[in-house]
Amino acid sequence: MLPQPRQKIRHFIDISDLSRDSARWIIEAGKAYRSDFIKKRQEKFLEGRTIALLLEKPATRTRMHFELVGRDLGAEVLIFPMQDMMTSRGETIADTARVLSRHIDFLMYRAETHEKLLDLARNSTVPVINGMSNKSHPFRTMTEVMTFEQVQGSIQGRKVVLFGDCSQNTLNSWIHAAAIFDCRVVACGPESLEYRPDAGFLAWAKEHAADVSYDSDPKRAIKGADLVVTDTWAPVAKAGLEERLSDLAPYQVNEDLLAEASDEVLFVHPLPAHRGREVTAGVIDGSRSITWAGGIENKRFILPAILKWADMAI
Repeated sequence: MLPQPRQKIRHFIDISDLSRDSARWIIEAGKAYRSDFIKKRQEKFLEGRTIALLLEKPATRTRMHFELVGRDLGAEVLIFPMQDMMTSRGETIADTARVLSRHIDFLMYRAETHEKLLDLARNSTVPVINGMSNKSHPFRTMTEVMTFEQVQGSIQGRKVVLFGDCSQNTLNSWIHAAAIFDCRVVACGPESLEYRPDAGFLAWAKEHAADVSYDSDPKRAIKGADLVVTDTWAPVAKAGLEERLSDLAPYQVNEDLLAEASDEVLFVHPLPAHRGREVTAGVIDGSRSITWAGGIENKRFILPAILKWADMAI
């Protein structure tokens, strides 16, 4: 008998796809998993299951966490560098989804484009998890929300400020988080359109009454901030890097800028970081930084929550 498709499939593609209840469930389940890690990992609720990682972009932390969590939960993890797959020879991502989802229980895709990620999800009969695309990185933002709340309590009503290139996927996922978690998000970068938020995401924010704004003045933007976020200024090799770094230099998160916020402000960098560019060593390695818990440790705890949430639709 041929395998029967699931009645309903839950993909984890964007935070905007989650209901408020689902998003809150994932955050709280991640906290619970961390607080009782030794007991929780003994449950091995994915025993005998398989997770495939489709890596179209380099991955250090994402690959590490999926492999660790797979072992924690009893699942086998298969690694598929996309340059070694038939997609590199012309096979469509849709056909790849049809093949893999007949044998694999979860697909994680670290995709060059969001469109390819959506195409994979449309043609998969198992849950697809967004490991990063050019448009969003929800797994990372959810981890940062969880980490903030462990230190400062609920993120509802709090002010999150993102500095630097506001056209990147980091801000896009935080725009979604603004609506789902009811927090305030301020993007702060140069006036140039090249660095401004994606118009489609801003339109989505307006449609969903999300508190999202743009400010080109760093000292004004950081006033009252509860959480400060930045990201690498050169995510890929780009022509004109020197000009780009010059444009973004006023938006470096350093000790002087952080001093303009409250004494309780927290800082997070999703990594990889370039000290001396987007952030100083004194900030990322300082007492207000939750980078290492938010960018490293908590991914191991929120990922089981995401997998459990996706699996509950079986």
